[in-house]
Order: sequence, then C-alpha cells, then structure tokens
Amino acid sequence: MTPASPASGVGPRAGALGGDGGALLIEIALGLSFLFVVTIAILGGINAKERFSIAQEIAQETSRTYVTAASDTEGRAEATRVANEIAANHGVTPGHMNVRLDGSLRRGGQITACVEAYVPVVPATAVGGFTRTFCHTETVDPYRSL
Repeated sequence: MTPASPASGVGPRAGALGGDGGALLIEIALGLSFLFVVTIAILGGINAKERFSIAQEIAQETSRTYVTAASDTEGRAEATRVANEIAANHGVTPGHMNVRLDGSLRRGGQITACVEAYVPVVPATAVGGFTRTFCHTETVDPYRSL
C-alpha cells in the first residue's frame, strides 16, 4: 500500500486554498454577526437593570413623599414632582416611566406607588421593548395628626 502522491489530487494538499473552498468570508461575516448580537444583548441587559433600579427608586421616593405631605392634594402633586425629577436626573425619556398612586392620607392608611418602566430592546432606540411594574407601599403614621 503506497501513500497517495500530492500530484494525484488526493490527500491533504488537494485544493489550492487548503481545502476551505473560500468559506473564510462567510465565517467572518457569521462571527461578526454573532459578536454584534451578543454585544447588543449585554448592553440591553445593562440598560434593563438600570431602568428597573430607577423605577424602584421612583416608587420608593414617591410613596414616602406622599406619606409625609400635609394633604392628599399636596401629596399627589409633590410625589408627581419628585417622580419627574428623578426620571429627568437619570435621563429617562418622558413617557418611559408611568407612576400610579393609590391610597389616601389617613392614620394607619397605606400609600402605594406603582411605576411602570418601559425598556427598549435595543438601547438608545425605541425598537421593540417590554414593560415591568414596580410597586412600593408606605404606611401613614398611626399617631399622626391630620
């Protein structure tokens, strides 16, 4: 049994390109596409975590602000102002955080602030996305004079 000679066209040196048949460009394109998708997924995950943290902060601060107000009307107005201020400080696009306040100021009552956060799938765009709601409840001091 004799090994095949390179001149016969059989064996490891069969093609001029070493046997890859020009697939290098396709492999590079697929590799770069994969890296692009992974990068967008990582950035999207970071963006989502940041938005969720901001939503939790807004829910906590607005319910605390409402509970310490002198009246329901003042509490709603001040809580809305605080929510808008926090969102603006974090650079959140208007309309991407919606705040809902429930409850009333009565001794032992509860004030609940729910914040619906919109997170775009691709950061810095409005392409696709999802929402998640965060709520925080504060109890009005049972010995408070109202």
